[in-house]
This record gives sequence, C-alpha cells and structure tokens, in this order.
Amino acid sequence: MRLQQGETLKAKGMSIAAEQRPKSLRLAQEYLYTLAQRQETVTADDAQAYIEREGLSPLGNAAGSLFREKHWEFTGEWEPSARTTNHAHRNRQYRLREGAVRVSKGNPTPTPQQPPVARPEPQHEDIKPMSPAKAHEEFRALEDLYEHTAMSSESYDAAKRKIYRALGLWGEQQ
Repeated sequence: MRLQQGETLKAKGMSIAAEQRPKSLRLAQEYLYTLAQRQETVTADDAQAYIEREGLSPLGNAAGSLFREKHWEFTGEWEPSARTTNHAHRNRQYRLREGAVRVSKGNPTPTPQQPPVARPEPQHEDIKPMSPAKAHEEFRALEDLYEHTAMSSESYDAAKRKIYRALGLWGEQQ
C-alpha cells in the first residue's frame, strides 16, 4: 500500500509542478520531439539548453514531466550532465518509441502494437509553405493564445497541425 500511495503522491507532485510552467514545458516537449526525429537520443539537458536559448521560464521541478508522454522510452543509458550546476548528475537518455507518434491528450499515443487512429483532416484553404523561423513564431504565438485564453485543446491541436502541414512535416508524423 505504501508504494501505491507514493506513486499517487509522485504523480500529484509532477502535475502540480507541470501546472506552474505550462508554456515552457509544452515548448520544451515540442522541441525535444522535433530533436528526437533528427538524432537518436535526447536528455533533459537538451530541453534546458533550449529553454535558456529561447529565454523561457526555467522548468524547475516541471522538468520531471518532460518525458511523461507514452511516445518516449528510456534507452537504459545514462549521460553525465553537461551543466555544472547539476554537480555531475547523470541524465537518462530517451528516444521515441518505434512506430509511436505524438497526438493530442484526447487520443492516447499509439504504440507499435496499436496503429495510429486515422482522423479525417478538415478541408483547409491551400496552406502556404512556412520557414522554420516563421513556424517558431507561430508556435510561440499559439502557446501564448492557448495559455492566456479559453482556447480549447481541439482548436489548439488543429492550429498545430496547420503549422506542421505548412512545414511539410504533418505527413511524417502520421
């Protein structure tokens, strides 16, 4: 019973920490997902470097939720932190699960045994190609809108898909 209580308290603490920095956490997770498509493994140090480079709020304890989604898997390998403030802490290395894609909260992340759920895309006007710099601006604006208004998660996901399509990445994620 104590282990179950500990797990419950851990999950509650992680949720509270994540709620304190929703924008920074969400942007760091998006960055890690994109980075993991280009390199084999990622660590919390990769997210921290991104946070510092972009001038976002530090993650603090919310960093514990970076790899919480089911499309990540621990490789079993550890990497010494490059940050001196971590005092030789060793970071877990994560990679994207084979066959897994990132989807909205309302649709669980498919695993290799469960193919992605096919969703019909709404018909949009012609989407013009977008540069990575412009996409970054669009993501930041979208995050601000989502964080400071009553924007629904469905609208947020649809706007993200539109940006990914403009980058030519949406087909790769499905």
